[in-house]
Formats: sequence, C-alpha cells, structure tokens
Amino acid sequence: MPVEHQALQPAPPPPRVARAEADFYAAYAWCLNPLLPLRDLLVRLREELDRFPTREASWQRDEARLNLFLFVCGVASILDEHLARRPFDLSDIGPRFPRLQPVVTAVQRVLDAISAGYAALADQSISRWRIQWSASVDQVSRLLGTGAEPSDAGWDLVRSTLEALAAAALPERLLQRRLSVPPVLRGHHVTYHDVLSLTERFAASYPDPGRGAVVIAPRSVGSYFAPLVAARLTALGWRHVSWLTIRPEHGLSRWEERSLRALASSDVRVVVVDDPPTVATANRGVFGLLTRLGVARQRMAFIALLGSAQDSPPDVAAISLAAADCYKVRLLAPDPFRELLEEYREERGARVVGDAAVDEFNAGARAGLERAFALRRPSAWPEPSVERVLATSVGWGWLGYHAYVAATRLAGFVPGVIGLRHGLLVTEWVGGARRQPGDRGLPSPRAVATYVARRTASLRLEEDPVLAGAEYRGSGWQTIVDLLRRAHGLYVGRLKIPVLRRKIRDYRCPVPIAVDGRMQPEAWVVTERGVVKTNFAQPGLGEGELNVVDPAHDLAAAIFEFAWSPHSEAELLETYAEESGDRTVSGRLLLYKLLVGVRAMQQAARGVVDAPSRGEQERWNVRYHAARNFLVDHMARHCGGLTPRPERATWSTRLFFLDLDGVFDCDRFGFPHASASGLAAIALLRTQGFSVVLNTGRSIGDIRRYCDHYALPGGVAELGTVFFDAVAQREVPLIDETDAAQLARCAQAITQLPGVLVDPAYRYTIRAYRMRALGPVALEPPEVRALLTRCALDRLSFDTSAGDTFILPRGRDKGHAVAAVKQYVGCATEPVAAMGDSLRDVPMLAAAEFAFAPANCSPCIEQLAREGKCRVVRQPVQRGLLSAARQLTRRSPRVGAPPPNPAPRTAREDLVTALLRVAERSWPRQVLAALDLRSL
Repeated sequence: MPVEHQALQPAPPPPRVARAEADFYAAYAWCLNPLLPLRDLLVRLREELDRFPTREASWQRDEARLNLFLFVCGVASILDEHLARRPFDLSDIGPRFPRLQPVVTAVQRVLDAISAGYAALADQSISRWRIQWSASVDQVSRLLGTGAEPSDAGWDLVRSTLEALAAAALPERLLQRRLSVPPVLRGHHVTYHDVLSLTERFAASYPDPGRGAVVIAPRSVGSYFAPLVAARLTALGWRHVSWLTIRPEHGLSRWEERSLRALASSDVRVVVVDDPPTVATANRGVFGLLTRLGVARQRMAFIALLGSAQDSPPDVAAISLAAADCYKVRLLAPDPFRELLEEYREERGARVVGDAAVDEFNAGARAGLERAFALRRPSAWPEPSVERVLATSVGWGWLGYHAYVAATRLAGFVPGVIGLRHGLLVTEWVGGARRQPGDRGLPSPRAVATYVARRTASLRLEEDPVLAGAEYRGSGWQTIVDLLRRAHGLYVGRLKIPVLRRKIRDYRCPVPIAVDGRMQPEAWVVTERGVVKTNFAQPGLGEGELNVVDPAHDLAAAIFEFAWSPHSEAELLETYAEESGDRTVSGRLLLYKLLVGVRAMQQAARGVVDAPSRGEQERWNVRYHAARNFLVDHMARHCGGLTPRPERATWSTRLFFLDLDGVFDCDRFGFPHASASGLAAIALLRTQGFSVVLNTGRSIGDIRRYCDHYALPGGVAELGTVFFDAVAQREVPLIDETDAAQLARCAQAITQLPGVLVDPAYRYTIRAYRMRALGPVALEPPEVRALLTRCALDRLSFDTSAGDTFILPRGRDKGHAVAAVKQYVGCATEPVAAMGDSLRDVPMLAAAEFAFAPANCSPCIEQLAREGKCRVVRQPVQRGLLSAARQLTRRSPRVGAPPPNPAPRTAREDLVTALLRVAERSWPRQVLAALDLRSL
C-alpha cells in the first residue's frame, strides 16, 4: 500500500556545537546554485576574505582557507575557458563523416587561426590579468597546504593583490561567464589532503627536483589540482615548477599549443594529474596529445586522483592512493567518527557497536562516500541508548554546503541533520537494509508531491543558471534541444538549434529550485513516523549533472520510477499544484518526461554494454525497456489527446489492419511515436466507420496502451501470436499450449548464449538481441537455428531483422492473425483493408482485399504490388498512411458520415505537437525551412 507523508517529529534544540555550525552555514545559502558567474564569484571571494580573520573555531578557519582556494581556482578556470574558447567547433562533424576528416581539420585550423588572431587583440588585457591572478592562485595554494592562520603575512599579500585585481574593469561577456564545477569536488571521497599526499609520494619517487616540473591537468578539475600539486612540489624543494590546464577534447589555444610544444625540447618532468584513464581514452586525452607534440613518455608521470592507475598507459609511471589511505576514509573509521559525534553531542563515552542492519547497509555502500554507524550512548545521553547515524561525502568546502542547507530546510521530510564537517554530512540513519525496486511500503503520489512542493517552497534559486548563461553544454536543456531538433533531420536540425533554444524559454520554470534528481523507489524509506526521503542532497548542478532547476523534472522522474498510472499521475500533479501554487507544471511536464526517459534509456544501454556480470546486464536491460516503454507510452498518451475520440471504442465490420513501426509511428525522436499525418489518418478512418486494428510485432503491453490512448477497439501483438479485444478487455492467445511450452524452454536456453538478452515485455513470442553501443542487434541466424535443433524445438521458427530476432511458433504471422480477428469479430466474409511496409507485413497484406504500402516500402512489397495484390501510394511513411486512408474512404465512403476534418491545427500548439508536423515535411520543404532562422 502506498504510504502518505507524515512530517517527522521536530528534533530537540541543538547543542552549542550544532548551533555554531548552523550560524556558520547560514551565510552560505547562496551555494544552492554553484554555477556562479564570474561577477558573483569575485563578490563571494571578497566576502570570504573579510570573514576569514573573524573565524574563531579551528574547523571554521580550515573551511575558510579551503573556500578561498576554491574561489581563486574557480576564477582561474573561468578565465582559462574564456581565453581558450573556440567560437567555431567542428569536432562533431569528423566522427560522423570520416572521409571528410582531413577537410574538417583544415577548416578548423583556419577558423582557429582567425579566432586566435582576433582574441590576441581583444583579450590582451584579460591575458595580463590572468597572469597576475595565477600568482595569487599559487600563493593561496601554498597557504592552504601549510594551514597558515589569518595572522600569516602571506594572507595580507593575498588580500591586497586580490582586492586590486578583483576591482579591475573586466568585459561584461567575461563577467557573465559561469563557473564549471567538477564532480570530483562535490561527491567523491578525494580531498585536497589526498592531492598533497599523492604529490609527496611522487616527489619521493623522483628525487631530482633540480630538473623542474610542469604540472598538466584537464580543465576544469585541473584548475584546482594542478596549482595544488605545483605548490607542494615547490614547498618540497623543486625548482622551476609551473602548471597548465587544457581541454584536449576541444583543441588547444595558440598559447597552450606553444607552451606544450616547448616541452618537447626541454628536460623537465611532465606531471599529468587526472582520473585514471583507460589506454584508449589516454591516447585521446592528455597523454596522446603530449605524445603527438613530441614529449617522450619516459619523462611523463601520472598522479591518479581516483582509484588505481593500473589501466593507464604502461609506459608512463603512475602514482595512486589506496582507498584506505584517503583522508575521508580515515575519518570514517570508528574511532575518529566516534570522536566527532561526541563533539556534536557534547558528551564523552560513546562507543561503536555491532548492528546487523548497519553492517548490511555498509556492505553495499560506496567506499569513502557513505557509512552508517551504530553508537551506544553513555548513560547521560537521552534514549534510545543506541544511536544510528549516517555520514555521507558531499564535497569540498562551500561546494558541499548545499547538503546542510537542504537538510535543515527539508526538516521533517529527510533524515534529521546532526552536522557537516570535513565534507561529511552526518544525519540520522532511518533505513534498514537497502530498499530494492518492487519492495512494499512505497510512498503515495500525494506524499511525493508534498515533498517536491516543500523543495519548491524552501530551496528556491534566483535564476535558472543554464538559461541565464551562454552555454547549454552538459545540461538538461541541451539534451531536450538535441532531442527535439531531430524533427528537422540531421542537417537542418543543427541550423534550428537557436530557434529551439528560444522556443524552450517559454517553458522556463516560474520558480527555479535545487531539484532532487534522485527519485528512485530505493531512495524512500517508510518509517513508523512517516515517509523519509534519503539521498536528498546530491548536487544537481555541475559537470556530469543534469543541470535542471524545474520541479517538473522530479515529478516526471517519479512518474517514471514508480511506473504510476494516469490516475496516480493526476493525483501527483493536483497535490503538487495545490501545495506549491505552481499551476503551470502540467504544461512543462511532457518535455521533462522526454528528458527523463531519454537519459534513462541512454544510461541503461551503456550499462548493458559495460556491465561486469550477467546479473548487472539483466538489471540494466530491464531498465532500458522500462525507459523506452515510458517514452512510447507517454508520447502516445499525448498524441492520443490531439484528435477527437469517442467515449468508448466499438467494433464494426469495416476493419483496417495497421502496422505500427514505419507506418503509423515514426522514430524521429529516437523512439516510436505518432505523427500529424498518422493522427489525421486515424481520425479519418474513424469518421468513415472503420475499426482500426493494430497488427504489429510490438508487445502485448504496447497494444493495450495504444488501444487505450487512441480509443481503438483492438490489436494483434507479437507478430500474430496474441489478439487483444479492447472493447471486452480480453486477451486472446493465438498459440496453443504446446507452442507456449516450447517457447518457455527456448526462453531459458537462449539466455545462456553469450551476451543474449530478451525483451521482458514479450509473453507470446521471444524477442532476443545483443546490445551494442548504438542499440540492439539481431542474433546470427546459424546460432538460432542450431539452438532450435539442439533443444528439439521443432514447433518454433525465427524471424530476423537488423535490430532483433523473433522466435515464434511455426505458421503464426500477421496474415494468420487477420483471419483469426475476422472470425472473432464476426466478419469472416467481409473485405478488409491493411497497410504495412516491411517483409513481416507481406502475409497481412496478402490476406487483405485492400492492401496499401507507403512509397518507402521494402522491395518484397513492391513485388506484391506488381502482382496486383497491393497498392503503393506516392507518399512515404505516415503521409503515405494518410494518402491510403483518403483513397480507401473515397472508394468506400460511409453513407451519412460527417465530412472528415482530421487533426485540426489548434490556435497555439505546444512545442512537441508543432514538431510532429515539422517531422513530416518533405526534403524540399525542410531545405526551405532551413533558410528561416526565426521559426520552426
């Protein structure tokens, strides 16, 4: 049973230490949005400089030092990104058209030379400013590494230098450029302490400081790590140490290339700082770039930030840090953590005790990122005597303060916050073992809506930092634009990106917030006190994150993760709108459904390919199909609402059998969906008294949902093996028990083949495939034939296409299904119509008296047409379906039927509906549309 939300009981008044933390973090409420423009970053830097001398507690001074370091490095990162910008980036074209790669490279060099010449003149003052700022970065890095107190003279020098530089007049375009936040600074266990330790290990391995060193790291993470490594090497006696950050995947600026080429003729040690790459990525990244520029690998050394460096290039010396030696991992050892909790509770005498539930949780926890503890309190502590707490890594300095702000503002909805120290958020632990998808005791739609409404009220942002900025790269908005531009086709779609960016501004959230982004069922715990949302404070903004600020995303994600029905979805939206006051959320929801589904499908496809075990493969496979079905279902629901429909479906003797993929549905958005012409054809056939019967290879679940969304009386699924009567809500198998038994045996056997997966939605056939990077691919016919022979499955046959292999009973196909449906409906002698486009549709077309095919049909259907058994219309795909419907209704009009007026254009279409029309433009019309840069 779904559980309603009940606010948790308020916590007792916090002790002195907790109050001091609350006062400290109250000044950082702005950190909910870390994507600060340079202008704001300089303001926060000056504020931190002013507060630093007033910090009394040692931990607060530690935080202040770290924050100052993060600020000055963030400014440097913005400056470097600006100076190395590439106005014309053609890097996406080469991989798509390998034969044009030399031409693309030559054109890119010319464009880079032109932009570099312009930048050399326009950015002279900024370049000088950047050089001066670099000296301040080095100084702050040294002071952080030594733990210098505010009284240290070095801070006075930093203050005077930074204040002078921060007061300089900078171009507005630069002041509006936003900070890029690397994920390693927000959720991973690595800290600046670990970077210093790695640097010391490197220095101990190479006792030749006189040679000097150049530290190179990819931006933007390199902007924080490279100066820290350089400062520690200088402190250890290394001379002539410098650092440089680059973006190998985006090309080099002229200054960067000149600096790297100079390394080829010097003998300094080149130290690369980065996450451990694979050999392939190393050859494309910093190592490959340095090698191409003439730097010998024997002079390179690699400092691996995360995990082991064993996969790095074998000819490059690597330094890594074992997980057990990392700073945060050591802090999460029982004794150090017990001491921290005793400081919070202001009472000595606690001890860590064994706890089965805690041990089970920790067994599956992310090492160094989260850990639960059970502590027995001393007698003076209030009941209960055993306190269970959870420590979660949330980031460096101010980049982790968002977790504390969210925890305090969401009190009653999330585990009670105890404190935030050293980048570890300490909260009550409310869970037992980790929840698995499908467990009972899930929150109700009303409870989820109440939680999202609370976030809307308490975690508001002043702006959408992505829409307010100049870049869409790596954001949810970019994903939406990349998806929607497919309606225009590959080439025209690129030209329409500016138009789509302007159009989606109409879908901006009126109240941008820090979204949750993690709505999976396992992130919710039902306790005796109510529903608690765990995993609530992960960063939603930054590199590698979705970078959306609309609560509609969390609502769409909940609908997907919980697989809620339309009724539950309506309850969710109604509750949210009532409690938040956001009455426009339903108008934005479809875009976020598309975003959630597409990202989940892409992640699952990569997960299947990269899964280390069969069990992981199966888990990702299920999620892949759940995401794809979510997209198909919700787009069909949207399209079904665009045409007039009867209150309930009914049967007639005028049957029109319709294939889905390529005929009614297209896949412009990367998954099957209807088009304007397809909807018009359905409306026209309905007005003329035809019962449209779907006849497809899709699963029975798809057919049930399509019949519901489009008010159709029924359909045949899974290549003619099952019929669904939507009027009677009855499922009619078209196979017998012996066939079903052999299919069950085959399903067990086929999944034993290496890498073979099956679609879990199919129940009357088997749809098998292997997953590749670009999607599913079919099995090889010889291996399927051998499997059927080996397992004595003599009643089964198979049908192979490019993307899958169907295994089904012999003699079952779409033509067999036509005869079965006619018999079922009671019109066995009546003529019927059908339309299909592929080899699998030939039996259906042959069984129909009026057979149609679109202009893009397969050659086997063209042969059928030459025999006079099918009519190929002049228009392709869905426009061909509408043409066939018009021909059929003119030839056999229904007496007294109203004149058809299919799919009327509404006064103001939503963006997705407008693009459904765009997707059907002919190629000449798309070319003409490309010349209009103001409209779709």
